[in-house]
Amino acid sequence: MYELDRFVFQLSKKHFPLCMQHLHQNLKANHHLRHHGRQQYGLFIKGIGLTLEEAMKFWKMEFMKVMDGDKVRGVSTVVCV
Repeated sequence: MYELDRFVFQLSKKHFPLCMQHLHQNLKANHHLRHHGRQQYGLFIKGIGLTLEEAMKFWKMEFMKVMDGDKVRGVSTVVCV
């Protein structure tokens, strides 16, 4: 999994357009993107050749970094109510 993350990181430094570099940096710093940013970035990584499985692994790696116990419990409480 880390190989995929390293691969995307290396690509982002030299080959991403500036707008995608900005989204990538925000994603790495905050492990979160707003809806429009996720949509744009998702379409972009699809366009550069990541398969659906690779893209799902990438998103899972990034978003799981901020999910601690309190946030997971809060989300599950909201979903169950």
